[in-house]
Amino acid sequence: MQPGGYGGGGSSANFPSGSGSGGGQTAVKFHENDLWHRVLVSGAGGGCDDSQSDDGSGGAGGNLTAQGWFANSVMSNSYLANSTFGFSFGQGEAARFGQPPPNNSLSVKSSSNTDIAGAGGGWFGGFSAQNGYSGASGGSSFALTKDAIIPQGNITASDEFYNLIDSKPYAFDLHSEYLFTEVEHMPGIWTGNGRLIITILDTKFFVSCKIMSQIHFNFAVILEYIIT
Repeated sequence: MQPGGYGGGGSSANFPSGSGSGGGQTAVKFHENDLWHRVLVSGAGGGCDDSQSDDGSGGAGGNLTAQGWFANSVMSNSYLANSTFGFSFGQGEAARFGQPPPNNSLSVKSSSNTDIAGAGGGWFGGFSAQNGYSGASGGSSFALTKDAIIPQGNITASDEFYNLIDSKPYAFDLHSEYLFTEVEHMPGIWTGNGRLIITILDTKFFVSCKIMSQIHFNFAVILEYIIT
């Protein structure tokens, strides 16, 4: 299998025709280096299986609801990663053989494990179509804002092969000191590399103990993933 991108990209089974693996998310984390401490997430695009032009393209990553895969040039509106749903928290689905395990009955029911694309990572990762004539869906984006939709209770994360990583609550809430403002979510387009843009809109200076210090505040954030 061909591994996906760093940050939750799903692996592909790229024999015999060379299907693509999922891209990895770009994320900003505070306090701890785990999925539950992410405050900004730029979702990644799903892998493709284009034996002909756009017949099995991967879905674009990014936006609060990511794009589905294409099958025989038709986009699927099923299995879309969003703020509370996806293959797994932070992880895109890999190609597999046969049925999914009982603990993930939401996945596509069967797969041949040949020429299968991997899905994109994100706040929630995307799904693989598990079909040699289809791509895989992208992962969703997220920003910790006053209007953010945060799953309640424990959020379960598994790896690309359905193995449990952990299950615990998200580390922050809507009253956190780390809330971002003026956030714009944009779905990916079809060329270039992924990006997460943070722009400092204003700066203030203050003097304390004869030391000039600088505080940055009021961040504008664009969450976007551009897939190839």
